[in-house]
Amino acid sequence: MPLPIVKLLSQRVSKHCNNLELNPNKIGQNQGFTMVELLFTLVLLITLTSIAVPSFLGALKRWEAKEVRNQLTSSPR
Repeated sequence: MPLPIVKLLSQRVSKHCNNLELNPNKIGQNQGFTMVELLFTLVLLITLTSIAVPSFLGALKRWEAKEVRNQLTSSPR
């Protein structure tokens, strides 16, 4: 007795194959991304980057200041 997921997948694959047999012109029509999807992804990446980079640079400056402070307080006089 096959697992439920295997049975479900085999049903979907056979249904897909049957649809292609009925209409062979549909082969390859749904490949790739639309321009809207690509632009949305690009805008999302730019937005997230514009938030993350200044935050990272601020953290880097705080870390450098802390290092300088630690070096000054630990150096012998």
